[in-house]
Amino acid sequence: MNKEPMTLTAPPRNGFSAYRPDIDGLRAFAVLAVIGYHYFPQWIKGGFVGVDIFFVISGFLIGGILLDSIREGRFSILEFYSRRIRRIIPALVLVMAATLAFGWFALLPDDYRSLGRHTAGGATFVSNLLLWQESGYFDVISERKPLLHLWSLGVEEQFYIIFPVFLWALWRKKWRFMTFIFALLLISLVWNLSVYKKQEVFDFYVPMTRFWELLAGSMIAAIQRSNIPLFSRIFLRCDAGVIKIMLEAPTIKNDGRTLRHCLSILGFLLLITAVFATGIQHFPGSKALLPVLGAVCLIVAGGEGWGNRLLLAWRPMVFVGLISYPLYLWHWPLIAYARIIHGEMPDRTFRIALIAVAIVLATLTWLLIERPVRFGKRGKNVKAVILIVLLSFMGGSGWIVYSQNGLPNRDTVAGMATIVNELQTASYQDEACKWRYGFKNADDYCLYRDVNSETTVAVVGDSHAQFIFEGIASRNAELGVNTVLFGRMGEGNPVTGRIADDEFSDRFFAALRNDVNIRKVFISTRGSIYVTGINNTTGTHPRHGVEGFSKKLQSSVDKLTQAGKEVFIITENPELPISIRDILPIQPLRPRREMIHIYKKDVLARQREYLELLKGIKGAKMIDTLDAFCPTDECLLQNEQGLPLYYDDNHLSIHAGGKFLVDQVLNPWLHDQGSEVR
Repeated sequence: MNKEPMTLTAPPRNGFSAYRPDIDGLRAFAVLAVIGYHYFPQWIKGGFVGVDIFFVISGFLIGGILLDSIREGRFSILEFYSRRIRRIIPALVLVMAATLAFGWFALLPDDYRSLGRHTAGGATFVSNLLLWQESGYFDVISERKPLLHLWSLGVEEQFYIIFPVFLWALWRKKWRFMTFIFALLLISLVWNLSVYKKQEVFDFYVPMTRFWELLAGSMIAAIQRSNIPLFSRIFLRCDAGVIKIMLEAPTIKNDGRTLRHCLSILGFLLLITAVFATGIQHFPGSKALLPVLGAVCLIVAGGEGWGNRLLLAWRPMVFVGLISYPLYLWHWPLIAYARIIHGEMPDRTFRIALIAVAIVLATLTWLLIERPVRFGKRGKNVKAVILIVLLSFMGGSGWIVYSQNGLPNRDTVAGMATIVNELQTASYQDEACKWRYGFKNADDYCLYRDVNSETTVAVVGDSHAQFIFEGIASRNAELGVNTVLFGRMGEGNPVTGRIADDEFSDRFFAALRNDVNIRKVFISTRGSIYVTGINNTTGTHPRHGVEGFSKKLQSSVDKLTQAGKEVFIITENPELPISIRDILPIQPLRPRREMIHIYKKDVLARQREYLELLKGIKGAKMIDTLDAFCPTDECLLQNEQGLPLYYDDNHLSIHAGGKFLVDQVLNPWLHDQGSEVR
């Protein structure tokens, strides 16, 4: 077997690693995966891993630049940040400005307020932290956030605030770069693997659990520049092993090329598997190892690797890689606004057209803005200062929009104020309730409307109870009765929930039992979905089954009746196949849509199993809402004034919906404070 000397060290050129077109091709693969996921999620199920590929590439390239400049004695933290500013900010400012300007015409106040917050967050590179804080059941859904994708830029720039200083300090102390990079990589990776199941949102957005992906790229750059013979020997031995075991061709030169070909093929297999088979649940976690290892394999394979040479270095892929950053920035606001305006994902032809628009915008951004600002030789520091001013202006503009509640007096939305007012999210905590009953956990529902009465009505359950509380409390206030809300979201609610929290459940029932002023308890949950597991909009939902749900509900009723409470179970209101927000003429640029029709027989068929179950619950009065919401064969979506009875596809609106429920269904039970359970 012929052995030839090899090196893993990339030859420097002007302080940068020698240009590799296959790296641009890998960028193209990453951005196309992300676009595929956002535009065709039913086909490209794991395309979001493109962001993880970007992280590895970024760590490799920027890590290499930093290591070269530090070792050659020309490192300047100001020069590094000036270069990052010229690289990141030009396209970012343009896209944020265009997105915020279009939002003036296209967004309702709550959505525009959210966009203002994300614009300010994007300008300060903390979008990921804002999204982590915002994650909640009734937060604006991701499809309605045109700057959602800036979270990845936040992670990356937070890394580069720390990493250059870290490397410079290591060099001053004459410590080994690789040892500390590897140690940090392990710490971040272990952190990620330790929290991804219990703190999924934290793991996704918080930088410390993502840094290992950038450090993986930096580790490759450090090894390539190490000049440690051991790495070359290990590489050659692996190459020899591949030749002997897989190819059985001892005449092939042991120069590392065979291993590079194999790494290239392996890298593609890992990435393709990740893109088409990875699910978003519990990500990143261990699932992120696939795209990260795939990217590492392709980077180590180099330009000689078979797949790198044939596909990644292909000119169209290289071009897409060159415009990948502005393409990433443009693609998401386009599809997000299309969804907002249409009220749903647009058809395939429209989506393909949007991709073409994104490519055109990205190309123009790269040619007219990125290249002149980034590579122009004159006034580099002046450009950096101007860019910081522009970015600060964008951040300030976003903050003004946010602090002014989405500028509700804009001409484009002022005429929709009455309907928009109905689509407010219900409150779930207040200080009066927390002080009186001690429910202070962030997940606890605790609202108290005090009218100085010796009688209190309790509303308990999940988010359906949360949304009808305002209507009940308003009527009780007229009657001179206090009202309190206790509960938790979805399956965590202690009355019918499947996910147990024994400590909260004990406090929940103790609060109801110990307050002698609470005479009546109204239970409201999204009952049938727990029984059947059928969700009108998403298709499936975790289920109890009839026996599990019945047993849990009967146990809760028994605890309440034993405490001397009068218990009422409010049946579930009809659900819609689409959110009311996507039907009513409340979106400024949305074409007027035909109102959908919900039929009583379909609602009854969906709820039949649940309603039969409720008839067997002992000790509680069942209050049926079906005839009120469906007085004829067709169910109501709006009241007589044309205001929506719904907040989304299943919750009642807190004003019109809650008032309708009270007026048409609950009034007799609220007025009759001395009624008995029948």
